[in-house]
Amino acid sequence: MKENKIKVVTYLRVGSCNSDDISRNENEMYRLIDSHKDDWDVIAQFEDLGCSGRKFERDGLSQLFERLDEVDMVVTINPAMIAKDVLVYKDIYQK
Repeated sequence: MKENKIKVVTYLRVGSCNSDDISRNENEMYRLIDSHKDDWDVIAQFEDLGCSGRKFERDGLSQLFERLDEVDMVVTINPAMIAKDVLVYKDIYQK
């Protein structure tokens, strides 16, 4: 086991409440985490299910922001999970 693992938090947002969509995205995230298990130390996982990527105020995303100073990297399977709108990205960056 590596001593200096990268401290990671993961973020998963699924726009629908469809259980198939949620399961598919969760499984993809677990595969990604597993493929880096020797390099990453996942210290927290956050998710927003049934939330639009155009909405800035999301519980999971807010919780992730509170932990940013503890981590080296935020992992998501698709950047659109953070935000689908350039203006939302701007708001996130400024936060």
